[in-house]
Amino acid sequence: MLKIRTWTLRADNQNHHHGVISLAENPLCLQLCWRESKGSQVHQVGLFKLDLPDLLEQGFIRRELTRSNDAVRVRVVRDNPYFFLQVNDKGPRLSLESMRLK
Repeated sequence: MLKIRTWTLRADNQNHHHGVISLAENPLCLQLCWRESKGSQVHQVGLFKLDLPDLLEQGFIRRELTRSNDAVRVRVVRDNPYFFLQVNDKGPRLSLESMRLK
């Protein structure tokens, strides 16, 4: 059974969210939500299945330095109305649409 993580991006918090994920969670199922501010209504964006080793190899996520060395940092950004994986503001980005679970 796949574990589903839920992340909520907020417009008043730089329109991005990131976290450190173990490669052992591959594939990562990410339930993505968005809202304008802390007190506003939450909107469901979708459920996405991320292949962590593939995304790491392509440079859309980065390795996180930990003792176990099996962690990656996943960062999702919103560029209205789209959502992307992107290591930093200057790096390449990948639309999450290709990873949407139908």
